Amino acid sequence: MPGTFSSLFPAWGPYSKTYMGISHLPALAAPGTALPLPATMDNGARFDCVVHPTLHSSFQPMPNTTTASTCHPFVDMSGDLTRVHYRYELGEGPGERAYADVRFAPLDTDSVLLRTEFVNNTERTLDCVLNYFLTMDMPRERVARAQLKQGVLMVAGQDHQGVHFATPRPWDGQQPDATRAGVLRDGAFVDGYGFGDRVSCEHVPHLGLQPWGAQPGDSVTFDLPLPADVLRQRGYHLALRYRTVPRRETGGPSGFARHAMGISSVEAVQEDIVPALLLSGAAEGQFQLENTPELSLLVLDMADKNLAWQDGRRLVLRSNQMQCGLEIDCLLLGTREALAQCTFDAQALLPAPVSVQAVARGVQVDYPAQGARYVLSPYGAATRLRMLHSGCLEDAEPMRVSNPHFTFDELDAPFSGSFPRKRSKPGTWVNVVTGDILVPPQGRAVRYAVLTFDRERDAVAALPPADWQQHVFGRPGLPLDDVQKQQFDLAFPATALLPAAPKDIRQGMDILRATLLQNVVYPIYTKQGWIAHFTPGKRW
Repeated sequence: MPGTFSSLFPAWGPYSKTYMGISHLPALAAPGTALPLPATMDNGARFDCVVHPTLHSSFQPMPNTTTASTCHPFVDMSGDLTRVHYRYELGEGPGERAYADVRFAPLDTDSVLLRTEFVNNTERTLDCVLNYFLTMDMPRERVARAQLKQGVLMVAGQDHQGVHFATPRPWDGQQPDATRAGVLRDGAFVDGYGFGDRVSCEHVPHLGLQPWGAQPGDSVTFDLPLPADVLRQRGYHLALRYRTVPRRETGGPSGFARHAMGISSVEAVQEDIVPALLLSGAAEGQFQLENTPELSLLVLDMADKNLAWQDGRRLVLRSNQMQCGLEIDCLLLGTREALAQCTFDAQALLPAPVSVQAVARGVQVDYPAQGARYVLSPYGAATRLRMLHSGCLEDAEPMRVSNPHFTFDELDAPFSGSFPRKRSKPGTWVNVVTGDILVPPQGRAVRYAVLTFDRERDAVAALPPADWQQHVFGRPGLPLDDVQKQQFDLAFPATALLPAAPKDIRQGMDILRATLLQNVVYPIYTKQGWIAHFTPGKRW
């Protein structure tokens, strides 16, 4: 694909839109792939790992990327995005008195080293807890999927070959947010995309811009998968899945002015007029549609006297007697019997189905729908496995997160019946926790873990269920000798990233540099593709 730039963005990087940490893009890890990736829901999957150090039984805010917290991007950030550094303040007064440095560095293409160093500059021993949170996030919570009968062909609404508005738009040459003209994003449409006009026009009410189809002469072009003569020979008919939308209010003050002056908008009303479309190109004729605010499937009888297949593949739909707008989900081609049996069902993408089991290397987290498996291998410390059945880490009770005791395992359970459990967003976070990290006065403590993308997804024997001692105290971590520790430390070279900067402001410049480099997210939609993009979407 021309214009790709995969070398700028590795598969591992600080791409999360929600929490600071390290993320992996399984679609970008496949051989030969490059950005932009086709904008399917599977390609938009993002695996997130959040490391959360805290004092025992304390309130440590989650490292949310959109709100203020005690976690900040820090100096050891590489320009290629592979080495990432955060610093957590641990709530013992000024930030330098007690903190934790969380670093990520690549070991190879598929493995990342996680190094957490607790620093205690106080005069008392600190009892610390370390949480690893793992999840798979998707671009949407749910989308519609088409269940097509054998032989039925589909043309997605977003795959149009050109759209024309009878009244030109000022932005016809450059669409807002780098989208494609006439493409809308909505989970009610097949695979999350459809055809229509949802670009806001509130700021230019004097132009009288209406949704697509509401003015005679609006048109859209599609390429059919087979020539018209073949469709005729097979006895195929044409079906349209669509919904009508009301005309927009025009004239008067702009939407921004209405909001500022407290003027409520007039609720749009569907006109009780039967809309009609003209066909030309691969098929010719005219047909009428019903006014329906819900997506509906209309099967057109191509043997009707008003409709007929012609030649070629290019099909043009042009509005005729329309007093409402139109949004098109897809075109279907097939026999009447097959088209009547096609259905469209909502499919939940979140929470992503996950299988978790203890293996010899640590904790294995498998996401079969995305074909992605990860293994977290903690070293030198016992760990326990917990789950949070929510996509929002703030739904967990802080005092449960900071206490590794097994009686605190239900992370989202309130401590009384006064408040319900929170379910702010569908999702599942796998939590691997280690406790009893005692940091002496004026001392340090370091914990290591390796996170691996298991590319081959080979069958691995699960460990026996935890006995009562492992349930209470945790499973022992992998052994860590001095040689391996030295190898791990080599992944974090102690070099000045901005050696020419004045010493008195070097750290501040390094922090600013790290903040700018980490201000990147995935997925961002642009012109039917997913990209990683530096954006103000983090740390507003």
